[in-house]
Amino acid sequence: MEFSETEIQTIHALDGTQLVLHIWEPSSVKGVILAIHGGMAHGGDYVTPAMYFMEKGYAMVAPDLRGHKKEKVDLKNFDLYLTDIMDVYKWMLDRYADLPLFVFGHSMGGLIATVLGLKFPTEISHVKGFVLSSPYFKNAVPVPKILVILTPLFAFLTPRMKVPAEDFLDYLTHDEEITARHHEDERKGLRGKYVTVRWAHQIMKGQSFVEKHISEWRFPLYVVVAGQDKLADTSYTEKLLQQVIPSLLKFKKAEGNYHENFNETNRLEIYEEIFEWMNSVV
Repeated sequence: MEFSETEIQTIHALDGTQLVLHIWEPSSVKGVILAIHGGMAHGGDYVTPAMYFMEKGYAMVAPDLRGHKKEKVDLKNFDLYLTDIMDVYKWMLDRYADLPLFVFGHSMGGLIATVLGLKFPTEISHVKGFVLSSPYFKNAVPVPKILVILTPLFAFLTPRMKVPAEDFLDYLTHDEEITARHHEDERKGLRGKYVTVRWAHQIMKGQSFVEKHISEWRFPLYVVVAGQDKLADTSYTEKLLQQVIPSLLKFKKAEGNYHENFNETNRLEIYEEIFEWMNSVV
């Protein structure tokens, strides 16, 4: 097990797609975390927070999202992410019955987690709270309006066309060891190198849904954003979250951080604050 997991499991989505689960489980489990990774990444990326929370008695389960292996990241429909996560959620309920359950989401995983909480509040009522890191509610690099307009057409005509994008791999964390691991994961095909126009279109649909419905949010929510984020628009996230009921929201802005707060050099401070918050909502 490459990322210090205690176990690897494979389950099947409704359409037969295999979902690999990275599991970090302490000998005595007092709570569980469903962790959703970011775009072009994989479940093993959660190894760093997983080791911390495992020491605190929390198991963490991080699936590899569909369409995120090899070079290309592709997705036919955003709802496939939601149904996959619901399958993982049900598997976790069977395995960890009656234990407190939290959902973590980083970047695109934060977007998926937010849409999940907005669309299925009753179905996931067992969730005690959500923790989001740099949620990908809007791209930090402005997309020309003409491309936004044409994306649905490109997604229909040339769905697997590569989206030209800058390489941000060296601007995810200031931790040089983790950056080196990211490069190695990309070399091995564990991280994607580019996204398709169809994937981009589906992500935009998810972002649009959050923008329209975020005021309906009803779960306890901890959000940490990065002051030096080159991927997710931090200012937009701050503005959007003003629509969340204040008593539900704990917000932190890590001014010196790049995109990956869970992997940054100040991560221990962030973990400790998250753990304290989790204890307050259980």
